[in-house]
Amino acid sequence: MLLPAPDATPDERPLEPKEIETIISVFPKSELRFFGFFARVARLVLPNGKYERASGARKLIFRIAALCDQGIFAVGLKPLASQVVFFGWFNRSVQ
Repeated sequence: MLLPAPDATPDERPLEPKEIETIISVFPKSELRFFGFFARVARLVLPNGKYERASGARKLIFRIAALCDQGIFAVGLKPLASQVVFFGWFNRSVQ
């Protein structure tokens, strides 16, 4: 498990697997997308974290890092992610 990001509040913490299971049980149709292992270079290459203001070379470095992220997460190295986005849908007829 990785530590919270430097800009995280002191009480932030990663969700535990049991908590994720609880969320998924509420949203039977769900999807998780993993980010942020190689893309951590954004702090180093993007001026003030702004992709739009970066030079072409800096944007290329960031895009390569993001593609590397997709590759490592596709082969099962999801625990290396620093961020996860959760998409969930529920069936309204079940309410």
